[in-house]
Amino acid sequence: MTQPQPEDAGRQLHMDKLLAALGDKSWRARKRAVSELTASSSADLVRQVLTIFRDENKNLARVNSAIRVLVAIPTDVVPALIELLNSESADVRTYTALTLGERGDPRAIPPLLAVLHDPDTNVRVQAIESLGHLQAGEAVDDLVQFVESREFELAFPAIDALSKIGDGRVAYQLETLLLDPLFQGTVIDALGALGDENSLLALLPLAEEPTTPLIQLAKAITQVHDRQAERYGSAQDVVAMLQSGPLSSAWMARVESVVATGRPADIEPLVRLVGWLPAGEADASLVRWLDIPAAYEAALQALARRHSAATTLLKQRLERKGETLEPSFVKLLGKLGDRSFTPGLLRLLAATDEDIVNATLEALTHIRDLESYAPAKKLLGHPSLVVRSAAVELINSLGHDALPAELTQLLHDANPLVRESAVRVAAYCGASECLQALLVCCDDTNEHVRRTAVAHLPCLDNVRILEVLKRVVASDTPAIRAAAVGALAEVEDPQVIDLLKRSLTDTDVWVRYNAVESLTRVDTQRALADQFSSLAINDPGMQVRIAAASALGHYGRAGYSLLEQMAVHPNADLSQAALLALGEIRCPEPAQVLISALDSEDSLTRITACRSLGQSGQTWAVSPLAEAASSPEHLLSEAAICALGRLHQAESLDVLLRLASYPKHRAAVVAALTAVNSDEIQNLASHLPSLLLDVRRTLIEALVRIRTPAAVAILETAVEDAQPAVRQAAVAALSHIASGRPSPPFLVDEGVR
Repeated sequence: MTQPQPEDAGRQLHMDKLLAALGDKSWRARKRAVSELTASSSADLVRQVLTIFRDENKNLARVNSAIRVLVAIPTDVVPALIELLNSESADVRTYTALTLGERGDPRAIPPLLAVLHDPDTNVRVQAIESLGHLQAGEAVDDLVQFVESREFELAFPAIDALSKIGDGRVAYQLETLLLDPLFQGTVIDALGALGDENSLLALLPLAEEPTTPLIQLAKAITQVHDRQAERYGSAQDVVAMLQSGPLSSAWMARVESVVATGRPADIEPLVRLVGWLPAGEADASLVRWLDIPAAYEAALQALARRHSAATTLLKQRLERKGETLEPSFVKLLGKLGDRSFTPGLLRLLAATDEDIVNATLEALTHIRDLESYAPAKKLLGHPSLVVRSAAVELINSLGHDALPAELTQLLHDANPLVRESAVRVAAYCGASECLQALLVCCDDTNEHVRRTAVAHLPCLDNVRILEVLKRVVASDTPAIRAAAVGALAEVEDPQVIDLLKRSLTDTDVWVRYNAVESLTRVDTQRALADQFSSLAINDPGMQVRIAAASALGHYGRAGYSLLEQMAVHPNADLSQAALLALGEIRCPEPAQVLISALDSEDSLTRITACRSLGQSGQTWAVSPLAEAASSPEHLLSEAAICALGRLHQAESLDVLLRLASYPKHRAAVVAALTAVNSDEIQNLASHLPSLLLDVRRTLIEALVRIRTPAAVAILETAVEDAQPAVRQAAVAALSHIASGRPSPPFLVDEGVR
């Protein structure tokens, strides 16, 4: 008989202690035990935890800890848990239903649907909640029955589950409960969570009812608005519905009362809601609420979305004597773009508060009133770089007729700050009459002026520019040389590469860095792998080494060997750059390095490896990314799903569709699918009929965001889907895409009575 090895015996002893600790009085001890046990994946451990789950369920602390292990353990425990749904113990069936819901595996949906008819109420309640967690579209019909029964213990969890599943058809059934005081608040929340236009149609009639919970209703309506904006890219249809029937003065009085005394979290949705109402009383309220700190930001954002309705009121506030204005308010005036604001804004340019001056210049840039030209010129010599830059942007936006003639004078101004600003203006407008003055600025006595002039030279297309840059690169200060090296990348001339190559040996680190960056852009022949390799290994400046390593990704196999070594360099920035560069090499060699990086102890390295695998475009990247996408580490999982969307491989599309069956992955999958190309969209059409119901609904979420003709064609086929939920989603999507108007309320369809 084989004797157990000492290390095996020690490991088993430790495991026994951890299992015992699942029932420890200390929650910290239980948490530590759960964490360690979750990291294990032995069949024996799973068997022992399931035994606790099955036979020791009267010890709540112990069974709850066992649930936490079974939810998170990487071993596939779903088949064993499904078997436990047949247990004679109602407690075991209840805990099993809970665990299956939290584990989030779609294989649990059919057995949980069967458990909805369990003789024990607690089991049915937990099955309802778990089907909600699983966003199980197949459960809608059964859940609606529980809602219509109005049986207290079952109807409430069923309403919550329906809101999580998100099938917009159920708004009709939920609407019938809005007049029942017992259910009204819960149904309002559920309709908001559904985020469907049918939900809004059910909610709006409640607004004028004095007994309606006003804050709760406002939160639900803003949820519908935000969901529509997320789904369709715009919520103008929701706003149009709100504006179709102005709310009464009595309703506004209730809102005013809450805004004056309520908590910020309650005020924000109410202010947003008022911001979507027609002009009139709403405008006056929004401007007045700018004086209430808790309402200020929401009122400001609401006013920014409106047009000229509140102009007079805002102008009065701008011109009010002694008024202390926030920069955000000043910027709002710019977004509204009314030139009647100009006189008041120009007075603000004399303020001592730099933030106000900068916000004013930004606002005037949006308004583009020529009256602001002369005041802006006076600020070209302002001590603050931020203000000077804003003044330059304003002048450039105006295109004043007098500017070209005045620029030469500004370029010769006695104040170097004015000269530097004038260089930026001259480069933007490209005035040929300024060329000589701009070239003179390249030899200015002030280094800042010289650097700015050199950096902006390529904006003026002239043969003399290259000669100036050649001279500067060879002789001026490090800052000027660095600017010249950066500018050379914008000059089209065969001499540029040799000039930049010589700069790779410059004594200044930033000159060398800019030389690497510029060469990466202009070396179309990819002949500099040796130089970049040498810099990546030997340069004393880490930023130069990082830039060189990044550049090597463009050189294919020639850069692979060095990047392989640097991918494990102790300097995190250098190793991340090497990993990303490996993803640019279109060959199999980087595979093992990148796959190994997915197992790194460092979270950032794992995520960077995902990004690199995604940009590789290689079929071999699909499998490791699929594994990473299933990781319990949320950020890693999201990065892997995003990378799968960028691979543009048929296999990666299959993985994304498989992941879409898991509720926790759906949002990331929708985002990833929006990156697929036209060929992949065509592939989706062939997949659609065979996909699970909830995956088809997820796919429609993605297609409505893609909106290409190919995506629309698939949506048109989905209108004929066997499942009413898919048909409804497709009809709503096509209605938005085709007309931009709200889709009509979906008629009661079979499956939801």
